[in-house]
Amino acid sequence: MMKIFILVIILFGIALQNICSAQNSFPTLGDHPKWRVLEYIVYIYSPKYFIDYTYEKDTLINDLNYSIVTRSDSSNNVPKSYRIGYTRTLGEKVYFKFIDGMEYMIYNFGLKVGESSYCYMCGIGLDKYTALKVDTITIEGIKRKRIQVDAESLSGYPSYWIEGIGSNLNPFLYYCSGVQDELRCTTLNSTLIYLDPQANDCSTITGIEPNPTSNKFRIYPNPVDNVLFIKSSSSSDENAVIYDCLGIVKERLYIQNNYKELNISNYQKGIYFVRIGSNVSRFIKQ
Repeated sequence: MMKIFILVIILFGIALQNICSAQNSFPTLGDHPKWRVLEYIVYIYSPKYFIDYTYEKDTLINDLNYSIVTRSDSSNNVPKSYRIGYTRTLGEKVYFKFIDGMEYMIYNFGLKVGESSYCYMCGIGLDKYTALKVDTITIEGIKRKRIQVDAESLSGYPSYWIEGIGSNLNPFLYYCSGVQDELRCTTLNSTLIYLDPQANDCSTITGIEPNPTSNKFRIYPNPVDNVLFIKSSSSSDENAVIYDCLGIVKERLYIQNNYKELNISNYQKGIYFVRIGSNVSRFIKQ
């Protein structure tokens, strides 16, 4: 009888340990997650800056529980914070819902080598992701699945999905051509659980440093729905170029009297850039 009792205690201990070590596919509001991403524009001169993603609160949409995702950054030296959408987890799949209501799967941690899933890709929509390699890494004593994936539109440039953290590029928007994203670090409940292997800390920016005087114009509002305002500090008229995250020029402008009103209601939702000379600002069409 005593042997049975001891065996039950041992099995209960193992089960309890497994429960305590269980890893969610993606962080929840209770984890108080914070992702810090280093971003800069590849095609042209651009300062590097950090973007922070956090959860604001949970909310119900069509009887489904979502966490509201907030993005904060100081690009163009203007600190700003705004909602970008909602996320929810269903088993090993993670979904992201944009403010406009469109929802996409962004991760499938159930993929095995050779299997594919259609997940969101910035500027494209659904893209085919194929698992090249699946292994396990231990972070802060917790084993996390890591999947090396190759997106069909960026074949030959694989990235990693890490269970409980997300992509090593950007946890929500992935790769947007022309914009380089690198996940610098992730914290859960203020505890650092991930740091880019190439970085020494979460706060040091290497390469081109942001320069408070580099941008001679500002754009607003950002994000924008229909009308974008461009205000320049230059004393002379200037030419401006608008292009999308694929580097494709949308239109060319002539700015007179330091001011331009631009109707972008016909633009597709996404990330765009305004370039005046060597100065660049980014805006989001929502």
